[in-house]
Formats: sequence, structure tokens, C-alpha cells
Amino acid sequence: MPKYFLLYFCLRLGFLFSQVNPAYIWPLDVSPVLTANYGQIRANHFHAGIDLSTNGKENLTVHAIESGYVSRIKVSAYGYGKAIYITHSIGKVSVYAHLNAYCAKIDTFIKKEQYKIESYEIDCYPSAKIFIKKGEVVALSGNTGASTGPHLHFEIRDELSEIPLNPLNFYKISDHIKPNLQAIALFDLSDTLNPKFLKSIKISLSKSGLVAQQNSITINQSILGFAFSGYDKNDGNSHFNNIYSSKLYLDGKEIYTHLLQAVSFDESRYVNEYAEASKGLVYQKCFLPVLAPADFVMNSSKQTRISFKDTNYHHLKLIVADESGNQNEVQVYVKSKKITNYHSFISQYDLILDCRKSLYFSKGNLSLFCPPYTFFMSSPLTVKNNLESSGKLVMLPSDLNLKSAMQLRFKIPANYQSNKQKIILKNNGNIYVPSFHADSVSFFVKNLGWFQVDFDSVAPSISLLNMQKKKAPNNTKRIAFTIKDGSSGIATYKLYLNKKFYLAEFDAKNNLLSYAFDQKSPLGLIDVQLDVFDKAGNKASKSLQIKR
Repeated sequence: MPKYFLLYFCLRLGFLFSQVNPAYIWPLDVSPVLTANYGQIRANHFHAGIDLSTNGKENLTVHAIESGYVSRIKVSAYGYGKAIYITHSIGKVSVYAHLNAYCAKIDTFIKKEQYKIESYEIDCYPSAKIFIKKGEVVALSGNTGASTGPHLHFEIRDELSEIPLNPLNFYKISDHIKPNLQAIALFDLSDTLNPKFLKSIKISLSKSGLVAQQNSITINQSILGFAFSGYDKNDGNSHFNNIYSSKLYLDGKEIYTHLLQAVSFDESRYVNEYAEASKGLVYQKCFLPVLAPADFVMNSSKQTRISFKDTNYHHLKLIVADESGNQNEVQVYVKSKKITNYHSFISQYDLILDCRKSLYFSKGNLSLFCPPYTFFMSSPLTVKNNLESSGKLVMLPSDLNLKSAMQLRFKIPANYQSNKQKIILKNNGNIYVPSFHADSVSFFVKNLGWFQVDFDSVAPSISLLNMQKKKAPNNTKRIAFTIKDGSSGIATYKLYLNKKFYLAEFDAKNNLLSYAFDQKSPLGLIDVQLDVFDKAGNKASKSLQIKR
């Protein structure tokens, strides 16, 4: 045991020392304005970096914050869009995303790789190092991928673990504003599998600080969870950001702490367990499920549930702080009219899921599998398998959150055998495409609830846009198409000019596929062919002739 403890201690010590702030420069030439901070609550994930304002403009120069080499280049119609990863000598990786264009040496390299595989979308780890000097212009800012407006998404990651770190632990920005709280809330935790929103109390600002509109609270439950809703701001910044840290005290004893500083991508779906919306506010819970990210809540006690053993008033104090050390607090007194007990499991279910163990379950022609730590909570599961009769499958409770995907596998129902290669699985707006195994299909899903087997036999649609109205950034002519798929989604697309492949760019959020003509493009009368495939293998094509 001692040698394992020593190894763990050294690893943690190395991680902590790796946070010493180096002399990084700011990646943009404009004043630092954060439009979103690290740990901001998003759908299915915590924000992994900071979003930097480009004043609503594209094509601002993006500088390397430190010398290093390009370790990864990723181009996607979704997610980060065009992104660069630069590895630095001190064990850190800087990430720049939603870019509009790369600098010349990166652009030349990545286009060569894209043409090799005949694909716009690429995830490349250059074997020959592309060295970058501190301050060198590596790209132009943009709005590519899933960006909702022009900005630079910026990250600093630990090189070995690939965990994104809070960039504000490496930079000092002007901030003299305390975090603000809008409301606090209490949850009924007597049902250990189903926390229930119990009561909210608004918070107001007085001369003495934050004050709860109801300072003394009496309720009918004695097993409780605490939550808060609030935001943070920086000097001269109107954007609402998330609060960096919180500490909850019960009768003077600290029972919960979180820090938004090192949330791994593997743990990012914890946001679904951590945050809950109610009446226009998003509440952040100060109590934990069975499994929670260790580095997120590393100082929390094992018992973050509040369990009163009497009917007296108890003191609760919440302290919230930002990265600059500005902090605020609110205090309330809470008592229960009676001592309540924990609820027992529901009486009817198919199995008990232990979130620490692997799960294998079969019912009829259906099997479920997930490795340990796929779920945050243990829970009874109910499975209603009507795949053979109606193609329907129900797995309850529908709001049980998954940390990672679980596998569903079933024999293809008889009603779907005639067109089995076009099978898809629908679930609350999500569409899953299968892997095929003889007479069975398997899907990796990240939600429970109601599922329906269906077909996708409709090809994508292609529409030509007016070339004269669509110009490339350097004002050269381009050809552009709108491509859409209403079911399984666009998978691949290839543009041919005179039967030769040319690299077209796809902007998924606008359904726009375009190609900018350059000196390597053909002249004269050009035969254009565009082939588009969806994820179910349906193909659409469009042919035309243009003159250049």
C-alpha cells in the first residue's frame, strides 16, 4: 500500500505543480471580453474553455499563446468546426476553435491530407512537426462548426490527461465584481433515486449584501438537498457567466465544495445530474449522486445530503466565489416539522441497476449491456419490449442520466426485414444508426425513455444556390448548394469538377456546402457532379454544367 499511496501522491503533486501560471500571451489582439466562461452549463456538457469576443466580426488574427508544435488539426461541419491544437513544452495544449481559416503552412498541410482521403471532415495528428513560435499568427477567427456567432473558443488542456483546465487559472483579467445569486432551492431527497424540487427562495441585494427573502424556512421534509441559481460577471462585460466555486456549510461545518477547474470530457455529462431548470432559472445542486467527478467536488464530504435528526432550526450558509477571489454569501435557517424516512424502491421493476457494476440484461429478443460507471445513480429499471409487434421499446425511468453510452441489441423484427439496411432508432428527437450483426442490430444510446424502430429510405435533398450572390471571403466566385436530410442526417459529400474530386466545405448549421474557385480550378465549360449520402446510406446526386 505505501508505494501505491506514494505514486498517487506524486501524480497529484505533479498535477498541482503543473498549474503554475506560465507567461502566456492573449490569443487575440482585442481587449479580453468573455462571452462564455469555463464550466458554463450547456446541453449534455460543461463548457470546456472560454469564448472570447471578436466584436461580432470574423477573420481576426489568432496568435499562439506560447511556442510549440501543431499536434492536432480537426475540421468538422459540427462541434468545434475548424480547430488547431498546439502542444507546448510545459505539458499543456492550447486549443483554438470555430476558426475561419488556417495560416498558410497549416492550411497547405491539412488540405493535402483532406485530398488524400477525399473528405472535408478530418481529424489529423501530424507526424511531421509543424513548429509554431509564441505570438505567431496561426489562424483567423470565425464562426465554423456549431458556433452560434463569430467568436474564438479557447482552451488549455493538460497534455497527458487531455483534461481541459480553466484558462482563468493562467490569465488575470480585470474583475472586481462579486458573483450574484438569484435564488436558492431545497430538494426532497427522501427518495434516493428521484430528487424532487421542493421549494425555492428568491435572493435580493441589500446594502449589507445578499439576503434571502425568506430567512427562516419551515418544511415537511427532513432529508434535503440544497441548490442555487446565480451568475458571475467581469469588469466591463455584460455577459452572464457561471460561478467558479461554491461552498455550503451546515451548522458551521463545510459539507459541499465544487470548483470549475478540471472537468474531463469523460465526466462532462455530469452536467445533466448537476443542473436542473425550474421556472426560468437553472439550479446547481450542492448534493451528489452515487458517482460524481472527483476533481469537480474534491473537497466535499461523503454526506452532502442534509438529514435533520430533530425539529430545531439549522443554519445553512452558501459562499460563492470567482477566479479573482471576489465572493458573496447568503444564509438561511431551515427546520422540519417532522422527521421523515427514506422511501423504499418501487414494487414493480425488471432489474436493479448497480451503477458501480456492469449490466447485462435480456428480455425476449432484446439485450442491454453497459460497463461499470455508465450511470451516475443506481436505480430499478423497467423494460417494456414491444419490438416484434410494434417496433416500440420503453426503458424507465426516462430521466435517469447516463455518463456514457449503453448498448441495445435486438433481432430485427419481422416487419422490418424487407428493408433492414435502412433501419434507424428514434428517441425523443435523437436518431441512432445501427451496426449490423447477421440478423440483429445494435445501437449505442445515451438516453432512456421511449424508442421506436423506423426506416430512413429518403435520400438527402440538394438545391443549387445563385453563384453570383455567394462569394468567398476573398471575393472570388464560388458554387454553393443547400443540402439537407430530414432523418438520419448527412454523412458524406463529394464534389467533382470534370470528374475530378475537389474539396467543398460544409457548414452544417446553415445546410450550406460550397466550393471557392482558385487557380487550381478548371476553366471553361465545367461538368459539376455532387454526391451526398446520409447515415442510412441513401444517396442523392446533382449534375450541371457551369462556365468559368
